[in-house]
Amino acid sequence: MLSPISGQIDEISLNGTWQIRNFDYGMGTWKPAWGIFMAFPPPETDSLLRNASTIQVPGSVQQALVDQGVAPDPYIGDNIKEMLWVEEQEWWLVKSIDIPIEWAGMKIALQCNMLNYQADVWVNQNWSGRTIGNYSPMDLEVLDHLNYGASNDIVIRLRAPENSTNAIKNNLFIDWRILNKEVLHERPWVTPSNPQAGEYLISKCFFGWDWGPHLVPIGILQPIKLQASQQIELASVFVKTMSIDSGQANLSIDFNLTNEGTAAVETNLHYEIISQQSGKSVVTDKMNLSLNPHAAYQQSLDVIVNDPELWWPNNYGDQNLYTIKVRLVRNGKTVAQAEDQFGIRTLEKVRNEDSSWLDGVFFRHDPDEELIDGQYNWTFRINGVNIFIQGMNSIPMDAMLDLSPEIYQYTLRCAANAHVNMLRVWGEGLYETNDFYNICDQLGILVWQDFWVGSYSPAQPQESSWDAVIANIKRTRNHPSLVLYCGGNE
Repeated sequence: MLSPISGQIDEISLNGTWQIRNFDYGMGTWKPAWGIFMAFPPPETDSLLRNASTIQVPGSVQQALVDQGVAPDPYIGDNIKEMLWVEEQEWWLVKSIDIPIEWAGMKIALQCNMLNYQADVWVNQNWSGRTIGNYSPMDLEVLDHLNYGASNDIVIRLRAPENSTNAIKNNLFIDWRILNKEVLHERPWVTPSNPQAGEYLISKCFFGWDWGPHLVPIGILQPIKLQASQQIELASVFVKTMSIDSGQANLSIDFNLTNEGTAAVETNLHYEIISQQSGKSVVTDKMNLSLNPHAAYQQSLDVIVNDPELWWPNNYGDQNLYTIKVRLVRNGKTVAQAEDQFGIRTLEKVRNEDSSWLDGVFFRHDPDEELIDGQYNWTFRINGVNIFIQGMNSIPMDAMLDLSPEIYQYTLRCAANAHVNMLRVWGEGLYETNDFYNICDQLGILVWQDFWVGSYSPAQPQESSWDAVIANIKRTRNHPSLVLYCGGNE
């Protein structure tokens, strides 16, 4: 499971330039023998590098091809049709990296928050695992496959879903303008275009929607790294504001740790809360812990912050933020460390005192009998103040999934300047990135995060679906901008 916190003791970024080469499906691991072709994994790095080009990671294959002039700009005319062949190939990415000899004996994981679609990994020609879908993070143990104090080859094969370019034919629909069931029309777009879209662990909009084209981005789409850790590890930290009263904020902090070793471990947990506005430490403390072998451990603490600087939505106040830093110390040496951003604010969902604003409002659904008045007569209350929501819908911000911080900064700042104070992250799109949430924290934009179960099919792997839900909740839950998880699209 990827941690929502950063800054572990030892990590090597694998971002930057990778070598890349494409093959027809199944041909990347085939080689000639006795005059015929035979299936023969693992891949040979020398063969993959022959006539290879380059790609910048994070980034999609489609974006790399456009940047290199191999493919036309899909945003011009109907050039998008010239990109479909990319989904019918398998793409092999290769990178060599030196591993320090000091890492020997440590737990080593290859981690990335988003790849698409199917990623098979080899380290030094040893198959190391597979990740499927752009919702599930990659977290693969690779310590047994590494050469310490030497160069190592990491190979990742990426491919689109099987039958990715299949399209629904004769998509007839009733013209809503005349509501005549005898008159059918064929619409120029389909949502989504692929008849199997609901079966894949993927953003459905990649297969086309009424606002966007069919383009399934293939690539390592978020930062990727090798992370080394000791037998004890900080899995996550969760900071909750329980109440704010009389100049004090009452926080609850959950520290989640694991001991994957064979022996019990004594360690000291040090933590510090720092105001990002002043740079001053407002809380610092430590505790002694005894962790049993092969066990997960949670320590919960109640913490008081005096004179707290509160986080407010856009146009209601300042977006004050804090940093929590955590270290595990054994025998005077820091063996794990992490930090995360959070805000101090209370959050409630309350009923409106006057429901007359609903008079004359047309709802597209039948009234919910479990609600008192049959409708959604409620509002968000932040720090005791009812918030008048001025919201927009948020879809993936680039068809080729250029998820760079610059794109998020520009787009989200435009929304904030238009006095938007909430974005609903559309459920057929993404579990949004860390950059998206960090910038929403800074701008005071509340986030309603849909889960991705719209267009759901029972054929989806259920365990992988739930793993993705759990991983993304743990990754995002500290952000003060996050106010609601919604069970599905719309």
